Amino acid sequence: MDSTAITNAALRLLNAEGTVVDLDTDTSANSRLYKDQYELARDFLLRQHDWTFCTKTEELTAHADAPPGDWLYRWAHPTGDDIRIIRVYIPTYDGTSNRIQHDILISPVSGDKTIVTLYDDAQVEYTFKETDTNEWPAELVLALIAKVAEQLAMTINASREKKIEFQQDAMRYLSQAKKLDSGQRNRIMKRRQTTPLKQARGNSVTIEDIEA
Repeated sequence: MDSTAITNAALRLLNAEGTVVDLDTDTSANSRLYKDQYELARDFLLRQHDWTFCTKTEELTAHADAPPGDWLYRWAHPTGDDIRIIRVYIPTYDGTSNRIQHDILISPVSGDKTIVTLYDDAQVEYTFKETDTNEWPAELVLALIAKVAEQLAMTINASREKKIEFQQDAMRYLSQAKKLDSGQRNRIMKRRQTTPLKQARGNSVTIEDIEA
């Protein structure tokens, strides 16, 4: 389901009149309100967990500038929306990995971010903002529908009881999604031990590689 379908599903829960034709292009006052609330709900849910569907693992790329202080290596920070570093680590031949100390530096001039470490051949695991809800698991999409309905409830003159009901639905679906995703991450971590050589050689390993 895309953003328009999700918003319309939330409106149906609220017994609202009318539907949205295209959430991204409709310029009516209602559609702008719906889009704002949709994006708030989407970003809220993405921040609740390190979702596997928006997690990447890749080799760090050396940065042109020298590292400051006692740091020995400086790396380019992954690019994208709302990047959050989960860990920086050194892969090993037995399929495990050693988390290493790192710091994230922000340039006071450009605002660019870099990563500094004490070790070479580092890799990074991070989450990014996946806005394509077709990539989301079904339980999280249901949580988003309920969350959008919750946020629009008072605007569309729904009762406080309905707002609370949608809030509870959103949290229930979110809990289910987090539980399933945590199980998925555990399976991925176990399967990583079957691909140690690829990791140890410094090649980029994605969630899709491991699941294949």
